[in-house]
Amino acid sequence: LYACLGGFAADNLWRSTDAGMAWQSIAGTAPLRLPTAPVYGLAVHPDDPLVLYAATEVGVFASEDGGQTWATSNDGPANVVCEEITFAHGAGPRRLVLATLGRGLWTADVARPTAVPYGSACAGATNPPTLGVDPMAQASVGTTMQFVAGSLPTGQPFAWLLLGVSNGTWNGTPLPLPLDAIGMTGCALQTSVEASPTAMVTGTSAQWPLPLPANPLLLGFAVYAQAMALAPSANAAGLTLSRPLAVTVGW
Repeated sequence: LYACLGGFAADNLWRSTDAGMAWQSIAGTAPLRLPTAPVYGLAVHPDDPLVLYAATEVGVFASEDGGQTWATSNDGPANVVCEEITFAHGAGPRRLVLATLGRGLWTADVARPTAVPYGSACAGATNPPTLGVDPMAQASVGTTMQFVAGSLPTGQPFAWLLLGVSNGTWNGTPLPLPLDAIGMTGCALQTSVEASPTAMVTGTSAQWPLPLPANPLLLGFAVYAQAMALAPSANAAGLTLSRPLAVTVGW
């Protein structure tokens, strides 16, 4: 439960996680806190409950950590009274809807970073590599995201990240592309390969940082990836592949 208060004072936003028995302030800590002004409404992102938007007397403020910190710059239309805020229902982009006093209705599509596995790893592999994105370094514009591979074969010095912009075709060849012909029995390439950076293996894991420019045009851009590792006993080629990952850039 969330409670918004209307005074010109601190701590105007509260949350209860036990049906209202106890409450705690989530107005943040200076300097990353809500202003000492009325909070008229709150919107919780449908896909990420830690992402909050507060409609206040002096504009819209956003939090990515459940209210521990808030944007100190105004992300709304201006320094105006914002009275109602919600997410529109329905499929498609998550659309934030804001009603102001004196400046009408506003909408904004909110793109959050996502990392969704698809396809399959090499068929018949008992413990194939895994690939994911560090939850503390997601695909947000203006930051460095981090791919993380796990369950890599032990004793191997390095692994590769196969990174591309399509999971449908690569140089005119349809994907997925079976790799039996090159000795990788049961494996398939499921992303185009525009880059293939190498990373050192530590234990059974490897990491690849990917800097993302602070360009809002990247919002919604998708990249696809598979981890490839040395595995001498896996097949004739001595290589194995992870299940692919589809990553969408957000903020």
